[in-house]
Amino acid sequence: MDDCPIRKETEKLKGLGGEMKRAMRRLRRDLARCDVCPDLVECPFRQEFNEMIDEIIAEVNKEWGRR
Repeated sequence: MDDCPIRKETEKLKGLGGEMKRAMRRLRRDLARCDVCPDLVECPFRQEFNEMIDEIIAEVNKEWGRR
């Protein structure tokens, strides 16, 4: 198993995944403030973020053969 060609990358990705989970939790807490923001409906930051997440999900699904 020590000579597995994907081990290094999977370990790296696992670490990055942990960082992403923590960042998403912080973001979710911060986004709770949006509920009282008068600009919520037209917020460019939230719209850009949602579009970015949609693109990431689509790319992951495409790369892994999901639709």
